[in-house]
Amino acid sequence: MVYFFTNTVNSRTLWGAMMKTDEKNPVFDIRDTLEKYACIYRNTTLKIFQYCQETDTYERLDEYLRPVKNITDFKNSGQKYSNVYKDDWKSLTDFLTSREGGTIEVRCINKDGNASLLTVRGFIAQDKNTGYHYFIGSSRDITREKLQEEFLEERAQKDPLTGVYNRFFGKELIDEYLASRNPYAGCGMMVLDVDYFKNVNDTYGHMFGDEVLKRFAELFVALFDINDVIMRLGGDEFVILLKDISHAAIMKKAGKLIREVQKLKFSGTTYLATCSVGICFLPENVSGYTYQQLFENADWALYQAKKNGKNRYAFCDNLRHFEDKTEKKQELYEGVEIDARYLHNDIVSTAFEIFEKMSSFQTAIELLMKVIGLKFRLNRITILRTEVAEQKTDRIFQWVSEEDYRLLIDEIHFLKSDFITLFRHNDEYGTVVLQESDLADYSEQGRKNVLQGGAKTVVCAAMYCEGSYTGTIVYVTCREKRLWSREDRKLLGEVTKIISAHYAKNQAFNSVYRGIAAESGWDQLTGLSSFSRFRENVEKMLIGGYGPGHAVIYTDFEKFKRINAKYGYRVGDQILRQFSEYVISTLKTDMDTYFTRAISDHFILFTPCDMDGDLETVALKINQEFLRQMKEKYPDMKLCVRTGIYLITKECANASEAIDAANYARKYAAENCETGVKLYDEELKKQSDAE
Repeated sequence: MVYFFTNTVNSRTLWGAMMKTDEKNPVFDIRDTLEKYACIYRNTTLKIFQYCQETDTYERLDEYLRPVKNITDFKNSGQKYSNVYKDDWKSLTDFLTSREGGTIEVRCINKDGNASLLTVRGFIAQDKNTGYHYFIGSSRDITREKLQEEFLEERAQKDPLTGVYNRFFGKELIDEYLASRNPYAGCGMMVLDVDYFKNVNDTYGHMFGDEVLKRFAELFVALFDINDVIMRLGGDEFVILLKDISHAAIMKKAGKLIREVQKLKFSGTTYLATCSVGICFLPENVSGYTYQQLFENADWALYQAKKNGKNRYAFCDNLRHFEDKTEKKQELYEGVEIDARYLHNDIVSTAFEIFEKMSSFQTAIELLMKVIGLKFRLNRITILRTEVAEQKTDRIFQWVSEEDYRLLIDEIHFLKSDFITLFRHNDEYGTVVLQESDLADYSEQGRKNVLQGGAKTVVCAAMYCEGSYTGTIVYVTCREKRLWSREDRKLLGEVTKIISAHYAKNQAFNSVYRGIAAESGWDQLTGLSSFSRFRENVEKMLIGGYGPGHAVIYTDFEKFKRINAKYGYRVGDQILRQFSEYVISTLKTDMDTYFTRAISDHFILFTPCDMDGDLETVALKINQEFLRQMKEKYPDMKLCVRTGIYLITKECANASEAIDAANYARKYAAENCETGVKLYDEELKKQSDAE
């Protein structure tokens, strides 16, 4: 075996020097230091060596820098002692005999007969006495590091749950294919989702929902060609690009896919899976199309399939949908047409969808404001950023139905009294309706501000970021007075919250707002990791076998909507933020600890724990202390906290299983007191399995 060595010109000379002593450096101090280095060395994979170029002599050194192996005529005879690949031996010897030094990688066979990879690095030094040149260096086994790099690269490309490509890498692959595809071959795109998937999660739990998605992905891999691109767009939605295929063949594939999905069986349940598929076909001799354009057509077809009863596929024939849009020169936002799907669907769901699918906030907000304007028959929508201390507001985004209704003033100054009056009239949805004929409570300047641009009825919806008022969205009708129903004001309030959140995220990216980077991996309100990132981190711990000795703690606030309704969302957000900060302050370590706000008032903690300790009591005390602190601030507030705990075992298969178990225990925490904690034990496991 070849060993690689380091850090001395003449090991015998060096060792001899270490035996010398003087008053400042006694022998025992030097040896003690050497012993420390030796201890470190013994716990590494590092091998140290020196090679004399003039004598062609190789020496392996031990942890005390003493020679333990000597090979003369190394270049000729060393190969028979070496585990280095024959193809790499010459590269290695050329490297050792050069006068440059540096680093190379060589392949080896380890003791188990498996391939491994070594990195060899070193430098050239000259002996003052002999004039000989020594290559002084080391080798280290980097096989595990390389495998980890490959693993991380795969993780960057693959969806962690299903193993198919993620949306970012999949889109990149599809665009690359479209840019260079054979013009004499057709291709097609399928966009599909699982029918009634929300009901699946609600009925059977998220772990079962994850299993459904994994089974779907496995089916896709089995049905489609190895060269086809299969990607998970997000949630229960998948995209499949079928390369070099005819129109007839893609129809056949779609029919088979629908039938095979219906054959999927899930033991222990009566669940019957179905899916809806939208298909776009790109014929031969047609080029210039991108992923986005194909997706829009296939997605439009998916809507047709779902509208016609689901459990079927629909075609966007010959890109007619896209071509019609182009020919008519209709207004497009990243190629998405304002069609019936956006205008007839629930506006809140539409808002979520638009922000999810659009790569640009500017593009998404322009499209969404147009949808809102058309859906509610508005003449103008303006998003205003407000500086309360400076008593001014300025326009940041605006949609108008006609040029005549454009807002004329970019920056508006207001009186403090007008702002207070407006704020006091906010209803439970954060909206206030201002009529042209009913502005007696406002100053002359305030009335001019409201009625500019010919406004007849104005709905102001408040925007917040991290509990602070940041501005308002103004929904305006100009032709005639408009009466707003309670339901419509509620919808405007909800969609304003969605816009506020995404605007805050966009501003965070540009360093306008303080604090936390509002990327997809972080919760804007609390700064905690997103649920998807949390689950991915926990999944890594479980896959690596580091789960045992940890617990998943699931906590939520009972009937928190009542808190928001009574005290306002600002107070509610403050409580949630304070809870996250308090829990973090109680943690004994941040090693292998992950914390997330899963949704609304639901928090999940993954943390090391003392398996012999009483975790229920610890969690109960934490909850009780937090409630005590809140009572000091809000004496009349009735907060109830419920916590479920799941101790990770070797049998725990994935993160979803652990989360579901902790959540199941939470549901059975004591209900007749302010806080209850329940451990997921054998009794609950049997009960859960029976259900």
